[in-house]
Order: sequence, then C-alpha cells, then structure tokens
Amino acid sequence: MADNTLDKSELEYLDSFEKRLEQNLLTVCRGVGMNVESFLESADITAFWTRIAPEYMAEAVKSINSYPQFTLGCAAYCGMAAAKIWDRSVVDFNALKYSDLLGKRGFDDMDDHIVTSILGLALTDPRAKGLCANLYSCAEACMNEIMKENIEGSSLRAFHILSRTLKTMFRLGASLQLRIMGYKMEKIGL
Repeated sequence: MADNTLDKSELEYLDSFEKRLEQNLLTVCRGVGMNVESFLESADITAFWTRIAPEYMAEAVKSINSYPQFTLGCAAYCGMAAAKIWDRSVVDFNALKYSDLLGKRGFDDMDDHIVTSILGLALTDPRAKGLCANLYSCAEACMNEIMKENIEGSSLRAFHILSRTLKTMFRLGASLQLRIMGYKMEKIGL
C-alpha cells in the first residue's frame, strides 16, 4: 500500500519518524568515526529504490522478525551498489534490476554478493569488515527507533515504518558509497 493512500496525520507521523531516524543514523555514523553531517543524494539513485522497493519489501516482510539487522543492513548495501554502478556507467545503472543485487542464495547472501561482486572488496578486507560493523550499528539504531514507537506488529503502521526505515537505510548506503567515491556537497555561489 502506497503512502499516498494514508491520511494527512499518518503521513506527518511517518515523515517525522523518517526525519528522526535519519538524524539518529547520522549520529551513529559520526560515533563510529565518519564525518557526515547529511546524506549525499542523487535523484537517480533515490528513484532506483522506488523501482526495487516492492521486491525488497516482499523479502523484508518475511525476514525482518528473524533477521532484523541483516534485513535492514542489506537495504544499505543495495544503496551502496546502486551508487557504485551509477558512478561507473549510466547505461549499466539504467539496466540495473533487483535480481542483479541478489547473491547465489538470493536474498540470503545479498550482502556478500554486493561487497565482493559490485563494491570489489574481499570479505576479509578490513574495509569490508568495518563497513559490516558500521552498518550493523546503524541497523541496531533503526531497531531501537522502531521499538520506541511501540507499534502493533503486522499492522499497516508497522508496514509503513518498515518501508520508511528500509528507504532510509538505502539512502544511507548510497550516501556512504558516494562519499567513499569522493563526492561531497558544496555550496554554489550564484
């Protein structure tokens, strides 16, 4: 169910939750030594989440209770993969599909597949291990924020909170990868 079917007060609640979550994730990132004040974004990359969200959500709804950190973390890995491919080739980026992000075991090893096959890091590389630890910390922070909301499980609100959380983790992953590749925000004087 799309956000546009919700009433104004529910949309305001979800927007507020998403903004708090984003700020919390930035705080977590700064706490692990990343100097980030805001998310770097590209409209193209953000639109990619919209394309893959239905397929990702189908996996996430099945996995979130058993593997919450993994489920949330993989959304960030998807963002990193999208940013990496976007930077490499607009043709490859435009052809990118959700299935391209899956590992040999599908969703279950998506993280390893993205790290090795798309980001080009060995799983034993200290950068890959650091990334995993940082995304785990971010996923834990997401779970804490969700728990604070005291939402009834399997409710429409729970679904939308999960959706907003995954989108935020995707955006975080994309932002981190853009920073890794040297992108930064600069004020342009006009």
